[in-house]
Amino acid sequence: MLVFAGTGIAVWRAAHTDDARTVDRVDAILVLGAAQYDGDPSPVFAGRLEHAQLLYDEGRSDTIVVLGGGAPGDRTTEAEAGRDWLVAQGVPAEAVVASPVGSTTLESLRPPRHG
Repeated sequence: MLVFAGTGIAVWRAAHTDDARTVDRVDAILVLGAAQYDGDPSPVFAGRLEHAQLLYDEGRSDTIVVLGGGAPGDRTTEAEAGRDWLVAQGVPAEAVVASPVGSTTLESLRPPRHG
């Protein structure tokens, strides 16, 4: 019973700890893309965008970078949908950068190759 209670406490603490709050200031807040439906972020994506907006509003950074490409047939990319959503929520357009590259998280995070 003690092991079960200890595990429950550990899981609760992990779910309620926001490591981003231990950092005062960063160069940019990165938002990993997730599903978007014709420009509307999925609930998971909207949650990520809301968290980025909260960090921005707290003055943690002057820039939000939204990552994520599009799937064949999409009219917009995850990055563009996320940028549009943040701007519609009141984040200044000049503070939000869309990086519509990659169809996976790794591809979105990989630096561009030159040459």
